[in-house]
Amino acid sequence: MKNNRYFIAGLFIIITSLLMIFIGFWLTFGLKDIKYNTYIARFNESVNGLNVNAAINYNGVNVGKVESIRIDKENPSIVIVVMQIQQDIPIYTTTYANLVPQGITGQVFITLSIDKDTTRELIEPSSKPPYSVVKTKPSFLTNIVNQMSVVADQISQISTRVTNIISDENVQKINHIMTNIEDISNSLATSGHNIYQSLESLNIILNNTAKSSAYFDQIINNINVASKSVAQASNDVSSIIASFNNQTLQGINNVLLPQLVQTLDNVNQTSLELSVLIKKLNHNPSILVRGELSQKPNTGE
Repeated sequence: MKNNRYFIAGLFIIITSLLMIFIGFWLTFGLKDIKYNTYIARFNESVNGLNVNAAINYNGVNVGKVESIRIDKENPSIVIVVMQIQQDIPIYTTTYANLVPQGITGQVFITLSIDKDTTRELIEPSSKPPYSVVKTKPSFLTNIVNQMSVVADQISQISTRVTNIISDENVQKINHIMTNIEDISNSLATSGHNIYQSLESLNIILNNTAKSSAYFDQIINNINVASKSVAQASNDVSSIIASFNNQTLQGINNVLLPQLVQTLDNVNQTSLELSVLIKKLNHNPSILVRGELSQKPNTGE
């Protein structure tokens, strides 16, 4: 009877243990047979807080887990993370991975995102090494640290420049400049009366210049009047010459041309008479001695 109790107690413990293992396996992996593709990510930063089996989220949805973490032997500053991602999750050339802290626990997981690039090409997974590579980007904390480093460098440069500006040599130069300015101010205060007299003289010169300008305007007006008179005289001379030419031409037309025409008519008449005389002499040269005989009347009349 006592042995049966031990047997029942042991059987209950075994069944309970198996049930707890099953529940743990179910909670961890589920009952579905999920297949994964293997990818690697190369992080050029510290992966402190990232552990094996850490979650991999794609836009906030769990799509895989971290299989292994190791240092790149060729470049120790690179950390290679092997990722198991579900087969039905597409991984593109624009997909990138970065590290995200999980609350205040210090744990880190990997999140996948896609760049806003319209040209997307699917990355074919590989079933054996070397596995396909997913691009990475610095984490938020790394960006902050880098920005703080840049700001610190800029502050250091500004501090160095300020130190150079306020060096002892520059301070002495500034003091010398201030002394010169003070001397100039004292000289101006002492020479105030002379400056006033110079301004008065300048005022007189300006007034005289204004008067001379008025005289100069009058001279210019006189020159304009004289030039107009010269132009008018030139026009009068041109008119006289034109009138003379007209009168001369009119005299030639009225007196000389008629006489010339009459003379030409006389010459023409003389040449005709001379021509007749020559013909008569050719026909009867004796007329030079006996003269021209009168014509005899015809007998038939």
